[in-house]
Amino acid sequence: MSNFQILTNGHSNHPIGHFIDLDGAFDKSRRYRIAMMCAERDPLDCHRYFFLSHALLERSVSISHVMTSGEIATHRAMEDRLLESEGLAREDVFLREQRLADTHHVRSIHRSLARGAE
Repeated sequence: MSNFQILTNGHSNHPIGHFIDLDGAFDKSRRYRIAMMCAERDPLDCHRYFFLSHALLERSVSISHVMTSGEIATHRAMEDRLLESEGLAREDVFLREQRLADTHHVRSIHRSLARGAE
């Protein structure tokens, strides 16, 4: 069982809202081309960006994001944009991976608070 399945399985209040079988998707990707999409204008506003991208990167999957302009942005470019938006783009004593983890954590708290205010 993948880490992502363990995270979401059986938790109906999980932000994604349902169980996603990434192992099954990878099995199917041997025969079919698979795309995971959302309706957000900006990938940084999509909860899937934070949850799915981490699980996909753990599997060495190449991730690209289709922007509203039609441009294809690399996942690295999206991470750079995320760090810039949080004022953490400059190299400092914290590794890039730690700064990204911190921004993901802060964004997840903001989304949880926003959902609670609805």
